[in-house]
Amino acid sequence: MRASIMVASCLIIVAARAHIASAAESAGAVRLTPAEIERIASDGAGAGTSGAAGIRTTTLMGNPSEPGPYTIALRVPAHTRIQSHTHRDARSAIVVSGAWYFGYGDKASDALVKELKAGSFYSEPASSPHFAFTRDQPALVYISGIGPTDTQYQHEELKPMNKTVVLVHGAFADGSSWNKVIPILHARGFDVIAVQNPLTSLADDVAATRRAMEGAKSPVVLVGHSWGGAVITQAGADEKVKALVYVAAFAPDAGKSINDILKQGPAPAWGAKLRRDSEGFLTLPPDIIASDFAQDLPAAEAKLVAATQGPWAERCPADVLSVASWQRKPSWYVLAIT
Repeated sequence: MRASIMVASCLIIVAARAHIASAAESAGAVRLTPAEIERIASDGAGAGTSGAAGIRTTTLMGNPSEPGPYTIALRVPAHTRIQSHTHRDARSAIVVSGAWYFGYGDKASDALVKELKAGSFYSEPASSPHFAFTRDQPALVYISGIGPTDTQYQHEELKPMNKTVVLVHGAFADGSSWNKVIPILHARGFDVIAVQNPLTSLADDVAATRRAMEGAKSPVVLVGHSWGGAVITQAGADEKVKALVYVAAFAPDAGKSINDILKQGPAPAWGAKLRRDSEGFLTLPPDIIASDFAQDLPAAEAKLVAATQGPWAERCPADVLSVASWQRKPSWYVLAIT
């Protein structure tokens, strides 16, 4: 889950060698083969779409933002949930490929959708609330209507967000530690990037986070867990970052390290059981993973966490931050109590 949400007013653009008549830019005569459609410029979730993250829109005929007939092609990624919304114009649609789970009502519900496979037809009456999902496979849907169209969500709090959530893992972990969180964020319309930090130093992890943020096509909400809190505190100075979220994470001040926080309380009992390799990297034994690190996971998953943990450089807790982004940007903190 990942494209920015932009208002699209696309004209049909096809390579000259395809010899497609310029009349294709109007609501008049249009003939397009699948290969020609593939060459038309596509955009993010534009006019007449839900605005959900990852959707790609291709305007096949007309302009959905202007008066007159239009047809758009929607490419919807797997595991996308489009909440209940309406359009001002009456529309009809054909499912071209994949499986499209479509329903009517002012609240999205799995119980109300009908599976529409390739070749299926459905309608979207004007101002009638409807919703749609994809499951394990993407879907391609062609939708036609009379513009100008719009999209109005039934519940403002479920409206897709024009934000990219960048998730920064903690020590002894990797980006897969966010696997249960990522689908939830995708379902709410966020683009998501999970950073794979090397855990070699504060500077290296900040650099990896900044590289990940380069791929964001919208403003960033930077989220960190544990050691990742120190990373986002430093990396959050990037102008793309609009907010910080600390999930049971360290939030040191400028000129401080996480050691300065840790020394304020007793050392954890498991600290003495850390394993140190010849290069100065630390790992947790499987029994400590099961009892203190992933104690709320099923045993099989805890073993997987132990097997895939990222070794943490012992220098990291002493690395000093030069900035504290939480002083200048909106920040939230989730406190975990065991």
